[in-house]
Amino acid sequence: MNKQTGNILLLVLLAAFIFIIAVGGYFLLNNKAGTSLKKQEAPVTQGNQISEPSSSEDKTSEAINILETIPEIKTIQQSVVKAGRKPFFTPEGENGDIVTVSLRESFSDDPHTSRIDTFNVNIISKEITVSDVVTSKDMSLEEWKKTVKERFPSS
Repeated sequence: MNKQTGNILLLVLLAAFIFIIAVGGYFLLNNKAGTSLKKQEAPVTQGNQISEPSSSEDKTSEAINILETIPEIKTIQQSVVKAGRKPFFTPEGENGDIVTVSLRESFSDDPHTSRIDTFNVNIISKEITVSDVVTSKDMSLEEWKKTVKERFPSS
């Protein structure tokens, strides 16, 4: 590789890095609440029918609302804040009624974030599984709750 090709490659890598930092910074600045995305009301019951969230943003907000009712989520968020970091949720995708959301943390002196856990939330049945990113398997919410006690002991 000659010097000119090396310089071009370096510029491309630098531009990619700046883009990644800008996108992450934009998300963090627009997520001022710190612990959730925009909140939506729960589905409205009309007679025997439930009106389901229609847009991806509505579904993500509904999934986050469901997650925020779990005491272990609150325990993790409090532990993260106590350690001087900022907890927040990010949407990871959806498949029908199942919305995948990650609980993450940001660091005040570092542009990087760290994934804490990834949840698969059925916004209709309220069933939740947790993805184990190491084994690529899902575990039940009850199994996950046991790991929270080990990873985030009460102070």
